[in-house]
Amino acid sequence: MRLLVLLLIISGAAAAEPIDDALTIVTSNSASINSKHSELKISRDSHNWTSEVRFSYNLRNNVTTANETGNLTTDSQGFNGQLVVKIPLFHDETQNKIDRANAALALEQEKVLVSFLASVKSLLIAHQTHKAADSDYRLKRDKLEYYKQSLKEGLLASPAELWEFADAAKTAENTAFSAKVAFQTELKTVSRQYGGSQWQELEQLLVAHLSSK
Repeated sequence: MRLLVLLLIISGAAAAEPIDDALTIVTSNSASINSKHSELKISRDSHNWTSEVRFSYNLRNNVTTANETGNLTTDSQGFNGQLVVKIPLFHDETQNKIDRANAALALEQEKVLVSFLASVKSLLIAHQTHKAADSDYRLKRDKLEYYKQSLKEGLLASPAELWEFADAAKTAENTAFSAKVAFQTELKTVSRQYGGSQWQELEQLLVAHLSSK
C-alpha cells in the first residue's frame, strides 16, 4: 500500500510514462531482488523430487497331480508381479518455504522500489532547484543588459550604478551553475546505483520524467 501511494505521488498514476520503464529497469537489475527470485525458484523446485514405492504380489495357484507311482505332487503355476508407484515428496514444510520465499521477494521488491522512488523525489527537488536558479540568473542577466543599454542611451547618471546589477547577475550565475552540477551529479549517481548495465537508459528515462514535471 505504501509503495502504491508513493508510485501515485511520483508518476501521477499515468500509464506508459518514462517512470514505468524506469521501474522495470530497476527491478530487473537489482542484485537483491534477483537473489530473492533465485531463492524462490529453489524452493519451488524442491517439491519436484519423487520416491518409488514397490509393491510385490503373486498370482500363483497350487496344482496337485498324481504321478505314475500314485504319489501326489504339488506344483505352483502362474507368475509373480511388482507394482511401482512414484510419489512426489511434497510436504507442508516445502509449501511454507515457498510462501516465505514469496514474501521475502515481495518485501525486497518494495524495499528497492521505495528506495528508488525516494531518490527520484530527491532528484525532482534538485531538478526544480536548478530550474529556479537558472531562471533567476536569466532574469538578472537580462536586467543587467537592460541597464547597460540604458547607460549607452544616457538614461543612467553613472556607470557605477551598473555594479549592483552586474554583481547580482554574477552571483545568480554561480548559483545556477552549482545547482546544475549538483543535479547532474545526483542524476548519474542514482542511474548507476539502480540501473546496472542499463544505467544510461535509466538516466534518459529519468531526465524525460523530470522534464515533464
